[in-house]
Amino acid sequence: MEIHFTAHNIKLDGGECTKPEMGAVMSQYPWFLSARKVLSLVFPEDKTPYSVVDLGCLEGGYAVEFSRMGFSCLGIEIRKSNFAACQYVGARSIYPTSPSCKTMFGT
Repeated sequence: MEIHFTAHNIKLDGGECTKPEMGAVMSQYPWFLSARKVLSLVFPEDKTPYSVVDLGCLEGGYAVEFSRMGFSCLGIEIRKSNFAACQYVGARSIYPTSPSCKTMFGT
């Protein structure tokens, strides 16, 4: 299956971006910066005991960034094409916690 990224410009660990034509990467998006600020205030210390679930995660951009913050993350996606993109991102990123992407279609 060919991989298409539809929404998030995720910076992978090797420096590759999933949608470089967008310019800003996921960690710079205003809505992510707001979420990160609130979560950092509510959970100022070790975040590993806490989980974030991203329903309809598309290619997993929020799950990646929340994992990079230290949260345990689960992205759930129903579309096969987005699930393939999520797996692509997961295979090219190393996180402090281990995010996973699940779909009703399986792997």
